[in-house]
Amino acid sequence: MDGGPDFCATVSWDNPNDRYGSRYAIGWMNNWEYAGSLPYYGDFAGQGSMVREVKLKTINGSSTLISNPIEGYENIVAPPNSVSGQTITTDPASASLPNDLVGGAYMIGAMISKDDGTTASKSTFASKLTSLSARPSVTTSRIPMHF
Repeated sequence: MDGGPDFCATVSWDNPNDRYGSRYAIGWMNNWEYAGSLPYYGDFAGQGSMVREVKLKTINGSSTLISNPIEGYENIVAPPNSVSGQTITTDPASASLPNDLVGGAYMIGAMISKDDGTTASKSTFASKLTSLSARPSVTTSRIPMHF
């Protein structure tokens, strides 16, 4: 659903008040290829994704499945920590995170633009964060974005 291997076992349901207008989904964020090699704590084995609303949207003449987190999550999160003008790289040797992060869960929102004014037809955002707390964990998600 997210264009990557880490979102599986999707469960979806309709809105009983709007059966043909809204559909929601949640998935298991893990992957059997590496699930056995992750640290195991009690009954924790992956985690559920954020609930998202899913819709079919016509993009460039083709039906495309899009999904967005439902409204309301912004009411339970801390104020944002904005970073701009930072180069994002896939090279682990030079990747960096803001210095004031502490252990916990993080939501990453990104505004992606190109300096030359051109637009991409598709981009994939991938994140990998090793927890800064005493319980190490790895979360990877891939979110297809259409422009």
